[in-house]
Amino acid sequence: MTTANAPCAPWSALPGPVLLLATDGTVRHASAACEAWLGPTAPHEDWLQGIDEPQRSALREYLGAAEAFELSLSRRHPNSPQGRPRHLRLNARWLPDVDAWLCVLVDLDSHHEQCTEAREETAFLRAFADAVPVMMSFYDRDRMLRYANRHYIRQYGLDPERMIGLHVSEVLGEANTPDTPFEDRAARFSSNDQGTRTSFTRKVERHDGSLQWIDITLASIHADGLRHVGWGSLTQDITQKHEAQDALRESEERLQKFLNANAEGLVFHAQGVIVDVNPSACALLGSDMRELLGTSLLDRVQPVDRSVAAAVLLGAEDSSTEASLLQPGGVSLPVEFIGRTIWRESQRLRAVVIRDIRDRRQAQARIHTLIE
Repeated sequence: MTTANAPCAPWSALPGPVLLLATDGTVRHASAACEAWLGPTAPHEDWLQGIDEPQRSALREYLGAAEAFELSLSRRHPNSPQGRPRHLRLNARWLPDVDAWLCVLVDLDSHHEQCTEAREETAFLRAFADAVPVMMSFYDRDRMLRYANRHYIRQYGLDPERMIGLHVSEVLGEANTPDTPFEDRAARFSSNDQGTRTSFTRKVERHDGSLQWIDITLASIHADGLRHVGWGSLTQDITQKHEAQDALRESEERLQKFLNANAEGLVFHAQGVIVDVNPSACALLGSDMRELLGTSLLDRVQPVDRSVAAAVLLGAEDSSTEASLLQPGGVSLPVEFIGRTIWRESQRLRAVVIRDIRDRRQAQARIHTLIE
């Protein structure tokens, strides 16, 4: 739509979407670019009809004054009230010679879409960071906290509204700050350390006073691949793992003490190869531990008994048998083998108890003598 009485008006030469609005919001002129973008405009159409409140009232107030203004709006074409709104910025200047407002429109849709996409991407990243079962944070070059996910906030009892800008010492607490590796290790990073990572494990005190073991990975973060902006921190709670390792170590220590104190010989072997023995087994086999490890237990059985002993030593079921050990010097020692399959540190082993039965054989011999 163009004004019939001013086909060569200065605003006709302006590029882009241009409107000439009366003080009541009716259209006096609409450039071809404006109609191509916002749709055809009828003569003296109320251009404000496609604008929702409260933006419509704000625009009417501006049109009733005589000062230049700028206003961001969302407008639908009156013939398509359910259509997608157009986001625009209206720059207006009063023209007293024609008693109208000269309005230059700027398309904000692409900017609005970019902002929407950025908000959606930010929301997704925040949801993702909160969903993963680790603690994430970012500290700037001054050791000030700039981001923390939900797990990190809970870990240190932070106030989400007041946590941004806290120094690392305020986040970790006084009990954890004096010897924190964060300060020492972060200080080693320089602007040339793009992508440098360092990991360490430490014991910390939670905000409730309980102790916790955590594994921390620090990564140097650079903007544009050059300017050092801070450190990303990935923290995992490994308290249960650490406690399980301590419990396993204590259990193995207790087992080792029991084995060392046991009068019966005990041999652990994997597919016939000895991997561990107790002192009593060393004495029965006539060799020290270093000589026994890596050798075959079956080779130390008298050849005549090996076929019977193999079923106990190499089998999978719990079983027992009597046989004779071949000691250094050719001495034969009668023993009882008791075999059982066990799992030790994720390894399938055969545990064999070696019991000295010389007293038993002597007692049996005396009984036979008395019977005869």
